Amino acid sequence: MKRIFLTCFLMLGLTGCDLFNLSDETDLLTGRWTSNVVPQAGNCCHLDLTLDSNKGDVLGSGTISTPGQRVGASDEFAVEVTGSIIEERISLTLNSEYNPGTIEGSVLRNHNGNDIVIQVNFSGFGYSGRDIILFPR
Repeated sequence: MKRIFLTCFLMLGLTGCDLFNLSDETDLLTGRWTSNVVPQAGNCCHLDLTLDSNKGDVLGSGTISTPGQRVGASDEFAVEVTGSIIEERISLTLNSEYNPGTIEGSVLRNHNGNDIVIQVNFSGFGYSGRDIILFPR
């Protein structure tokens, strides 16, 4: 009986970190994500999103800032998004009948000292931006 207990204890000790790891890869995107793009400089677009991912489905809301009509100005839009994450690929759609748009990209691990970032392409509000990096906040 002591051998069984000792064997179980050793196996638990060796695999315990993974055995009780409750984080799920499909919940990878849950949290707040923001880019460091400055839309006033003419670059599109600054994204600030709070996402909730569950079993591959993603829901979220936030703001998207685009360059404004005047130099140094920006326009900010409140958005809601839905979509999915499959493996490392993310695909989101803006839930707006009058201003459709998409955010598509992939999860990058160990990117310039960050554990995880999301690199996306954005299209919407008459603008498009490529290779926008979203950092967790």
